Amino acid sequence: SYMKKFDIKLIGNILHNFSFNSGINCWHSCRDIRHCDASHYQNKECKLYSHGSYTQQESKKGAGVAYFRAEAPDGYTVRVGDCPGNDILGLHRNRVSLEECAKLCDNDYRCKAFMWFDRHECYP
Repeated sequence: SYMKKFDIKLIGNILHNFSFNSGINCWHSCRDIRHCDASHYQNKECKLYSHGSYTQQESKKGAGVAYFRAEAPDGYTVRVGDCPGNDILGLHRNRVSLEECAKLCDNDYRCKAFMWFDRHECYP
């Protein structure tokens, strides 16, 4: 599964560079490479990036589309959108990994799910 963002650029060390006819085909090439974490597609150009090798930059409309690998930690399932229910006061964290966010939830009996927003913000 993947997370998709529009009008964004990825800046960093390119793992592979291809030409494709669609963004989803670009993502599929990333999905099939073990160390690929993200792809960026614009004007038939597909760039693949490994985890930690890029930064995201919001850009003007039409800057392309980025796809990010979405894998759930053990005991959780990836879904699109927000989690039903309310955030748990005092547990929100910024600049945390997916694994750290899952651990925050695991360690609080009230937590049943969490949202990991923008690949760094945790809402248990």
